[in-house]
Amino acid sequence: REEAARLAVQFGGSSITQVQAYYQAISAGASSVAEATKMLETANMLALGGVTDIATAVDILTTAVNAYAGSGLTAAQASDMLFAGVKVGKTTVDELALGLGNVVPIAGQLGIGLDQVVAATAALTKGGIKTSVAFTNVRAILAGVLKPTDEARKLSEALGLEFSATALKAKGLGGFLQDVMDKTGGNQEAMAALFGSVEALGGVMALTANDGAALTDSLSAVTNSAGATQEAADKVAASLSKRLAVVLSDISERLISVGTSILKVLVPALEAAVVAVDFLADHWNTFMVLIPGSAALMY
Repeated sequence: REEAARLAVQFGGSSITQVQAYYQAISAGASSVAEATKMLETANMLALGGVTDIATAVDILTTAVNAYAGSGLTAAQASDMLFAGVKVGKTTVDELALGLGNVVPIAGQLGIGLDQVVAATAALTKGGIKTSVAFTNVRAILAGVLKPTDEARKLSEALGLEFSATALKAKGLGGFLQDVMDKTGGNQEAMAALFGSVEALGGVMALTANDGAALTDSLSAVTNSAGATQEAADKVAASLSKRLAVVLSDISERLISVGTSILKVLVPALEAAVVAVDFLADHWNTFMVLIPGSAALMY
């Protein structure tokens, strides 16, 4: 309760919303108040800088951190990458939150980091592809490499192309796709045969266009994004509207604190009064008998 009130005052909003976010963080795997608080501090900054709500910020951060738990990815690192993706692409935190969970599990299996997933998605959206479609494209590409068809295996051998999860992990998504482009000579039928779907082919063609410049630029922005969330949150926090929201939250929390202090005294007093009234009601006749001249009052 104390941490929720502190976060509400620091970032604006209500402590009730922060408490709900605590439950969300704990449900997603946070093992203590301290761990959940650390997650929420980052989520509040992402919500502030990324123009979204705290629930969405907690959702996308826990999705990312849980998917890459083995790599030691922190909420702060994930937040910076996601914010950089929003900045360099044509997407939003809300849109990324809706589709990230469909891609990162398979990306984690292939050793493709969050930075590459976000960079590829941002690069595709920058070219005019909707975020949901971009996620479908990226997932299809990864799925094609994770479980290649017999036709893909035979074709890759004939082309002298190492088409495998090992090669993808070693070269990174950009290097791997460029190798595919070089070995196939950009032949769409060959690439479709390798990846096995129209969705994957569309993603590959878009990401390798202009020698993969869009993906390279996006990846550079995402991998060098440390501090991006904090910087954005600080800018928004300095605005008059946000400062007003913070002041109002401070006043609200102080009033709640005062009200809680009063209730700590008032509620026990009222409970005691109820007990006294109940006792008096239960023993009313007995009291009347003991009072001289009260017999008439009993009837």
